[in-house]
Amino acid sequence: MKTELALAIGAALIDALRAQIKFSANILKISSEFRSDNLYKFEKIGTSLVRNSPFCSALEAGHGYCGELSYAGLRVARYLKLSHLSGWYISALYFKGDHLFLLIHEGKLTAMGYYDKVADSFKDLNRKYKGAVIVDPWIYTASRLSEHKQHLKIAESYGVLSFYSDIIVLDSKQIPFTGTPVRKPSMHYEEACVIDFYKFLRANSLDYYIGSTNYAKGASYSEIREEFINASQRYKDLLSLYFFVQSVKSHSSMWIKLFIDDSTKVASINKVIEYLAGCKREDTILRKKDLQFILISFIRICFIPQAESYFQEKNKLARTNTGEALITELQKVKFDFEDKSFSLDFIRNNQVSAYEKLFNFAYGSMLAKPEDIYLDMNKAFIYAEVDKLHLTLKPLTT
Repeated sequence: MKTELALAIGAALIDALRAQIKFSANILKISSEFRSDNLYKFEKIGTSLVRNSPFCSALEAGHGYCGELSYAGLRVARYLKLSHLSGWYISALYFKGDHLFLLIHEGKLTAMGYYDKVADSFKDLNRKYKGAVIVDPWIYTASRLSEHKQHLKIAESYGVLSFYSDIIVLDSKQIPFTGTPVRKPSMHYEEACVIDFYKFLRANSLDYYIGSTNYAKGASYSEIREEFINASQRYKDLLSLYFFVQSVKSHSSMWIKLFIDDSTKVASINKVIEYLAGCKREDTILRKKDLQFILISFIRICFIPQAESYFQEKNKLARTNTGEALITELQKVKFDFEDKSFSLDFIRNNQVSAYEKLFNFAYGSMLAKPEDIYLDMNKAFIYAEVDKLHLTLKPLTT
């Protein structure tokens, strides 16, 4: 039964690591198929950051190869309280064909020093250490060592089977599982990974106690490819919104460009640009509803007039240069995150009364009745919405 528990722990550790380090550029299929998308800064991050301090920097950078993933896993293992696996260890092993993975095993391995030979192959490793579990975050899979043939089939689905060759050597200290963690996390991203581990382990334990091992199926390349496509598309959506907001600002009046008029409005526009730039810089993936929220908030900001009144005359909405620029730019672009409930086609298909229609779209749902638009609107109302935007943007990154 301890092998099953070790399997649940291994699967939870992989899920926790992959929640922080989502994709690996050196998985051949991912690298060849998606490198042009530049979703993650493969070349800019490189490996210098993570290799200089591989235990934790891979978690910080969100980028790692098989080695960085395994080292990060060892680091996290030091923070875990796992008294049920007393007498078991986790070690990093290295296929000299150039692949690093983790092994959860009962008792110490016979190899004592770095690069000491442990086994000739998975088959030989299984003969020596029965009941052990392969923890292979590079290919998103934890497996019983006795099922190593199936594990290699998953590696083959990623196009990396050739890395699982040559002899297996020890590449780390052998870290014991105990009821007392060796140390406490020193960095917030390490702590986040530990919290994720316990969350995933609780979910796995429900299956573990009813005899199911749904958590240990592993993830095929086709599943990861679909996740990568979705993430890539969401990142492209983020970029399209970022460049759109920048374009609206650049085509607005000179006072917006020089930041010399209404400080609240200018600060709000810059807040949106700053937030999107940060997401772009950190490769933050936003949900569709987050992108929609940011766009509608930006539209509301653009309607803030310089004058105290929203109306040039009765029932005629005062227009702003920023709002005019917004209309012009919206007619040039269609966002992929638009849907039936959030579509701006009414601006693109019919320019008649576009300004008023977009204002109704942005604010109409927040009013008691449509005619209120022409009654008691004032800056305080829209600035209240701007405050909501400021408060809401930051939590979107968590």
